[in-house]
Amino acid sequence: MQKTITYNRDTHDFDMFLDGAYIGSRERHQEAEVELDRVAYEALTHDPSPVEAAVCGALERLAEESTQATLLAIVTGDKDGRAFASRATTAYTNALIEYRKGVRPDLLDSGAWLLPSRRAGEPPHIVRMDGDWVCGCKAGASMHWPIALVIGIEVAGDDLDRFDGGDEEPEEKETPADRATMGRRLCAARSRHLEAA
Repeated sequence: MQKTITYNRDTHDFDMFLDGAYIGSRERHQEAEVELDRVAYEALTHDPSPVEAAVCGALERLAEESTQATLLAIVTGDKDGRAFASRATTAYTNALIEYRKGVRPDLLDSGAWLLPSRRAGEPPHIVRMDGDWVCGCKAGASMHWPIALVIGIEVAGDDLDRFDGGDEEPEEKETPADRATMGRRLCAARSRHLEAA
């Protein structure tokens, strides 16, 4: 992780950045260093929840499947299949990057998903079901990261239901060790399921 502190002449504060992302500002350089260390430590020691682990796993798996489909299309000479699968690989990879950055879509009352735009000044993405997932941006039904993220969340939900019993409430408060164990159980169950297929 790259920690950067810059002096802001307008506010006379020290602005803090972690991997290029703005964290905040402090009046003294030493306070900024301490805060950056704290934020970096939390980022490094954060154990994902079972849902976060499942979404990341689903997006990784979907990207890998799309990569394999791209390779198959290259071997068979299917140019349209290659373009579609290659676009899906890029979309799932970008969705995983955004999810790991902390982007979480909001489910609207209409059943559509609201996601922020990656470009400043552009309207947010609204992904809704219209026979298939369609985004309100220029890309429409074309595969791109907002649609890929919604699909990854759906697949993760299916994985959690299939591999871990679904909506059962935990009896005790979950610890980081419990979440790590859950992640390993999900991976093992997913592997057994894929081997059987």
